[in-house]
Amino acid sequence: MVASLIVSLLLFYVLLHQRDPHEGDIYRITEPWTMQVTDILAIEQIDDDWFVFFRTSDFLHLGRLEKNLFGTWNLVDFHQGDALLGSIPIEGTDSNVVLGGAGYSDAGSNEDKSFFFGMIDNPAVNKVIVEQKDSVYEITDFIHGTHQTRLFLLITDQEILSFSITAYDHDDTIVHSYPQ
Repeated sequence: MVASLIVSLLLFYVLLHQRDPHEGDIYRITEPWTMQVTDILAIEQIDDDWFVFFRTSDFLHLGRLEKNLFGTWNLVDFHQGDALLGSIPIEGTDSNVVLGGAGYSDAGSNEDKSFFFGMIDNPAVNKVIVEQKDSVYEITDFIHGTHQTRLFLLITDQEILSFSITAYDHDDTIVHSYPQ
């Protein structure tokens, strides 16, 4: 009897640790927040990390997901603190291109990370250019989210002091830029 209980618990533990994150995890994590999640746009594995893009009424949020010892998912930054990686204000309910960035510096380890991300509901947009210090990044491979929404994420190992992000259409016409 005890052996079967132990085996059952071990199987349950293994199954929890093999499960990918899903929308229910995000709603569980954000349930105590004062601002409620209105739409989970995508949960995407990039390299060895899981990222989630979701909306509240006024913001597009980027979070990194990590499993805890019990096999449940939590939103954590790269220092294992409970935190979002970034949030971008959504200027209005009809905004069809949302661009922005966030970052952090760890003075103790001299580690910097910048996160450039966005949401594109305009089908004419086919590329996004991120300029940071002396670097230029072109993004043409988008993450496909819900409701025909395309998303992007660029992570760099630079401090986020100065940057610009521009969305272009097929004719290389600027559709939206940040800062404007």
